[in-house]
Amino acid sequence: MAHPAAPSPPVWHVAPERGWSNDPNGLVVVDGRWHAFHQHHPADDRWGPMHWGHASSADGLHWRHHPLALAPDALGTIFSGSVVLDVDGVAGFGPGVWVAFFTHHAGDRQHQSVAWSVDGDTWTKYHGNPVLVGDVADFRDPKVVRLPDGRWSMVVTFADHLGFYVSADLLHWEPAGRFGADLGADVGNWECPDLVSLGAGRWLLVVSLSTGGPHGHSGTVVLPGRFDGASFEPTGAATPLDHGPDCYAFQTFWNAGDAHPVGMAWLNSWRYANDVPSAGRRGLLSLPRRLRWDDGEDLRSWPAVRPATLQEQGAHWIEVDSEVVVEITGAGGAVRAGVSAGEAFVERAGGFVDGYDGRFAAPVDDGSPNLVVVDHGVVEVFAGGGRAAVTAQVFVGATPRVRVHVP
Repeated sequence: MAHPAAPSPPVWHVAPERGWSNDPNGLVVVDGRWHAFHQHHPADDRWGPMHWGHASSADGLHWRHHPLALAPDALGTIFSGSVVLDVDGVAGFGPGVWVAFFTHHAGDRQHQSVAWSVDGDTWTKYHGNPVLVGDVADFRDPKVVRLPDGRWSMVVTFADHLGFYVSADLLHWEPAGRFGADLGADVGNWECPDLVSLGAGRWLLVVSLSTGGPHGHSGTVVLPGRFDGASFEPTGAATPLDHGPDCYAFQTFWNAGDAHPVGMAWLNSWRYANDVPSAGRRGLLSLPRRLRWDDGEDLRSWPAVRPATLQEQGAHWIEVDSEVVVEITGAGGAVRAGVSAGEAFVERAGGFVDGYDGRFAAPVDDGSPNLVVVDHGVVEVFAGGGRAAVTAQVFVGATPRVRVHVP
C-alpha cells in the first residue's frame, strides 16, 4: 500500500517507473542526447539484486525509460560503473562503440567487467570477464577516463582508499598506484569515485562517503589536484559538493561537450534509503549539475539545464536575485527551503523515518542568483551563483502546496 506522504513521479528528475534506483552509472551524451544508466532493482522498492536501468533525455529534464541495460548473470549482480565511447575501436568491438565498465558482485568478492553496445539499448558482455579480478569484499565502482597521453585510466574504490589502473585497449589493465587521505571521522565506505579533468593539468577527484555527509547522512566531497594516471596530488582541501542529506554518488558525463564538467548524483541517504515513504518506487537522480573550480575561487555547482516552462505539473523553478523562502506542505509533512539570512537551507518535518526531520544549511556570502528547484519528492537549493547547494528529499504527498516568499 502506498504511503500517504509518497510523492508523485518527478517531472524533471530521473526516477524509476517502479522498483528501486540508486547510483548513477555510465552517464554519457551521444548525438546530443543525455543517457543516464543507474543502479536498479526492478522487482522491489528496496535495495536488492542490482541491474543497470537506463533513461535518456533530449533536454536533460524530461526522461524516457529504456529496457534494462544489464542484468545479473553467473558472475554476479551488476554494481556501479561508467561508460566511454571507444571512438578509435581500441577494444576490438568496432569504432564508436559504447563500452561499459561495471562491478560484478558475487558473495564476498567483487570484480570489474566490461560490456559493449552500438546503440546503448542492446548490450553484449565481454567473453573475457572479469577484466580485473578482486580478492577483497570492497573493490568496486570503476570510473574510466582518457588521459592526455591517450592511455585509459580506471579508478576503483577499496572501501577506505582508491586504486588506479591503466590500459591501452580498455580490456587489459595494469595497477598504477593508489590514493588515501584523512577525509574525517566516521565517513564509512568510500564509494563511486570520479576523476574529472579541468584542463591545464588540473583535476577534480570526487569521492562519496557512505556516512560522511551532514548529520551522519551519506555525502560527497570534491578535492582539487594533479593526476598523472598513477598518483593524485591534492592542491586543496576536500569540499562538500552539497550540504544537504540527500546528494550521493555524484558522477560526471562522458562527452557532455561543455567547458566545465557536468554530472548527476543519487538523491538519497543510506541512513534511511530503504524506508522512506514509497508508492512502489524509491530513489531519484539530481538535475545535471555543472561544476566549476576556478583558480582563486571555491567550488561552484549549478544546473546545466533549464526548463522552458518554469512551472510544470507541480514542479517549480524559482530563480531570483534576492532572498527567497519556499514552503511546501501536504500529507503531514512540512518543508521550508531557500536562501535567507546568509544561509542556503532546507528544513523538514514529518517524522517519517529517523534522520528525516531537521535543518540542513550552509553559509553563503551575498551573491546571486539564487535558485530553488521544487519537484515531486525533492528540493534542490543553489545559492550565490552556486557557491552553496543544499539538496533534500521531501515527502509531502502526491499533490503538495507550494508557496513562494520573495522579500
